[in-house]
Amino acid sequence: MARDLNNVHFIGNVGWVEEKKTKAGRVVNFSLATNLFWKNKAGIEQSRVEWHKCQCWDRDFPLPFVGDRMYIQGRLGYYEWTHPKEVEMKSAQINVEEYIFLVQDELLNVGHLESEVLPSSKDLEF
Repeated sequence: MARDLNNVHFIGNVGWVEEKKTKAGRVVNFSLATNLFWKNKAGIEQSRVEWHKCQCWDRDFPLPFVGDRMYIQGRLGYYEWTHPKEVEMKSAQINVEEYIFLVQDELLNVGHLESEVLPSSKDLEF
C-alpha cells in the first residue's frame, strides 16, 4: 500500500507572534518570512519575501520574538471558513511539529539548553 506524505521544512525569520490559551491547551500562531530569489530574462537578480502562517500546539514551545531565525518542520493544512460579511475565505498554514531556533550561526534546540553542547551549522548536513 502506498502512503502519502505531507511534510514541509522552512528556514526563515519570525514576523508577528500571537499566543492564545484555549480549553484544548496553549497555541502559538506566528508568521515566518522566507526569501525567494531568481533571475529575470535580462539576467538581473530579483527577490521577493513570502510570508507563511504557522501554528504550534506544543505547550513547551517558547514564544519566539519578531526577527528570530527558525527552522521549522510540519504539515501543510488548508482551511475554509465564512467571513462575517458572508464571504467564503481560504487559507493555508503550517502545523509545526519540530522546531529549532537558529542563533548567530549556531543551532539552539530549546529542548536541550541545560545539558548538551550543540553543533554549529557547519557540522550539520541539510
